[in-house]
Amino acid sequence: MKNFDIKRFGQLMKWTLISQKSQLFKFSMIWMIALLFLLLFNIYLRQFGLKMDYASGLRYAMTAAVNAFLVLVVFSPCFILMGMKTKQSKVNLLMLPATNMEKFVSRYVMVTLVWMLSFAVQFVVADLLQWLLALIAHPAENGLVMTQLFTHKINLIMVTKHHYILFGILLLWWLHSFYLVGGMFFCRHAGIIVTLSLIVLGIAFGSWVVSVFDETTPMWIKSSLHLFEVLLAALVMFNYWASFKLFKRMQVINNKWINL
Repeated sequence: MKNFDIKRFGQLMKWTLISQKSQLFKFSMIWMIALLFLLLFNIYLRQFGLKMDYASGLRYAMTAAVNAFLVLVVFSPCFILMGMKTKQSKVNLLMLPATNMEKFVSRYVMVTLVWMLSFAVQFVVADLLQWLLALIAHPAENGLVMTQLFTHKINLIMVTKHHYILFGILLLWWLHSFYLVGGMFFCRHAGIIVTLSLIVLGIAFGSWVVSVFDETTPMWIKSSLHLFEVLLAALVMFNYWASFKLFKRMQVINNKWINL
């Protein structure tokens, strides 16, 4: 059997979507409701608190939605073993006529690309709902949040200076892969445990990372940023490798807390 066959993977992906359609629907509804409240909060409540106009509220709402999407991108891999709490669910997966690589990639695609697409769809739905509410409440002043993505620069939670873009992307990618390893290693509360681990790392190394973005930082420290980018890229590749190794070692009966 080939290690990765695209036709077999397509069939496996269909099975994964069908077997997890209830979870996908549940998460989609949660995202739609959460995004609707997020948009309304930024358009109206912050508008009164910061004394800004309606157009500024739309921009704040777009920024909040983009940041929420980035959080999903980083956090979603920790759910890679979602729906595999019982022995039967693990047997069903392990007995499928596909390679470990195909099974791993199918679950990874499900909690990343499929979830991201679902999030984007629910954002459009939530935006249309807030627009309809605005049209009813004040017909003279309404608009779609999504239009701000193309007409204004979005203030992301990450630094957007051109010489820090690569560092920001690699940092997000490392966080994403770190949650992936955590999701594969821990059978319970993976997101909480990984987040606590990141807080500890942030306390230990956060001051150095922040100093890199300071304009008064000496050049020798700024030059080390490139070495840190190489380290991040290496750690990302290691995390993917380690995640797949953990997936291959997954047993039907194992420790209740760790996937070994």
